[in-house]
Amino acid sequence: MAPGRKSAAKRTTNQHSGANTKKSRPNDETTSAGNDATEVSSEQASAAGNPILLDPLFAKHLNLPDKQEIPVYKDYSCTLTRADIAINRNEFYVIQMTKVEEKYHVCFRYGRVRNICKRQNGESNLQATKRTNRQPKPRLQVISCASEAEAEKVFCKKFKEKTGNEWENRSAFVTKPNKYTLLEIDLLSANSTAETSDDDSSSAPIDGLNFDPQEMPLGQLSNNQILKGLEALKDVLKDGQSQKTKIEAMSRFYMYYPCDVGGNDKKLLLPSPAGNSKKLLLPSPAAIKELEKALELILDNRSRST
Repeated sequence: MAPGRKSAAKRTTNQHSGANTKKSRPNDETTSAGNDATEVSSEQASAAGNPILLDPLFAKHLNLPDKQEIPVYKDYSCTLTRADIAINRNEFYVIQMTKVEEKYHVCFRYGRVRNICKRQNGESNLQATKRTNRQPKPRLQVISCASEAEAEKVFCKKFKEKTGNEWENRSAFVTKPNKYTLLEIDLLSANSTAETSDDDSSSAPIDGLNFDPQEMPLGQLSNNQILKGLEALKDVLKDGQSQKTKIEAMSRFYMYYPCDVGGNDKKLLLPSPAGNSKKLLLPSPAAIKELEKALELILDNRSRST
């Protein structure tokens, strides 16, 4: 990214949303010369005609009508991620709350980032990886509550448990060690899971990477979220750093820019080219630089399309 680069354009973003939202009408979007992607709260998004929609798997679990757009209750929705390449951690956690008739439901689903790709292709996420002599770990849970106050308490407690932050203070969210971070999703294109472009080079594979940076399996990331990923990549490439520091920076990249690298048997780090299966490596500096270019191109394409 060129020095002093500004984010491409003002886009409606939701720091607290899952991947399902209604797209706004073209005249709902305005432009700005601000430095970063403008963050718009869920309440503002709803007022502008962008209600956050309940995840289809939650709707199915609650036996709600197929293909009906069910909104979440108020702004109670978030997508969380965490990553640690040293232990091959690459996880997401979605929390939403909805009201059906006179009952409130707080819904959770979670797993490795790639699992959400399978769900978007219609596969069930209630199945878990088989574990020897153990019951499969559930990946979807719904807690039904008799009152709004009870449901809010369940939602906020889970959010704090997973992030270490208070839900009511999420505008000042701070990512904490070993906790999940709060993902910013672009409301204007959240129903899509891959960037599209007329430029063929934007979708060209990058040698030395085990994922496609054009794919966004948790929903379209905001410009600001992409910039966070870029900053992490720049930290990986800094001269004079220890391998541990570089690994920590690459972990931040995966946390800020979730990628589908495959199932639990697929490593975030890459196998040694010498064939040593126990020695895993970071992507090469050349591959990381190409990855930087791919993310910059996404922002450029967005800027040209607005």
